[in-house]
Amino acid sequence: MASRRWLATLAVLAGLAPFLVVLAREFEISQREWRAAQQDVAIASHARALFQQGARAEAIAAIEARLREDPDDADLRSLLGAWRQRENDLAGARRELERVLARHPSHVGAYNNLGLVAEQEGRSEEARHCWEEAIRLAPGHTKAHENLGNLELREGHWAAAVAQLQSAAQVDPASANVRARLGVALLKSGDVSQARNELTRALELDPEQPIARRNLAALEAQPAEP
Repeated sequence: MASRRWLATLAVLAGLAPFLVVLAREFEISQREWRAAQQDVAIASHARALFQQGARAEAIAAIEARLREDPDDADLRSLLGAWRQRENDLAGARRELERVLARHPSHVGAYNNLGLVAEQEGRSEEARHCWEEAIRLAPGHTKAHENLGNLELREGHWAAAVAQLQSAAQVDPASANVRARLGVALLKSGDVSQARNELTRALELDPEQPIARRNLAALEAQPAEP
């Protein structure tokens, strides 16, 4: 009886063998992916520190070296595109970001960064499309709302600017820059009282915020209505 139970157990284990092999392989792959992700985080953190310290060429070189090992890393390539845009290498930035979106068409950060590139190139409609797509994919994306709001403000679309900047302020209420530009948009749309509130709030968050200081000073200098 015992021998039959032992044989039955062996049969079960034999049947499970292929599954166990697959499970072991998947575990090995997941471990490898986890280690790669940890390495990416460390490299990106180090590169960001270099970029903020002014060692921008060294920071870009670190990201490029990692991308040679893993060319399909969408987050690092999007970061590289953003840095090229900040260095005014618009052609290089566009190349990196379009490569990301070709492989990862739902990458919100790449859409937001490509919008910045398009705007700097004078392609406002493309910029608007990029930010609208980023918002469609991630409705709470603060930067996309903020960037689109700033574009609408520059183009004189006051109501649209207010709507986008209010959305950005709801997600990031502690942003003095968003509050300041929202104050300007409200001022342009004729809502002076609410504009004053937003500009005041911006200065509470950042007493040196230049847009808020300038516009609030202009409001205070206006003569009171009789």
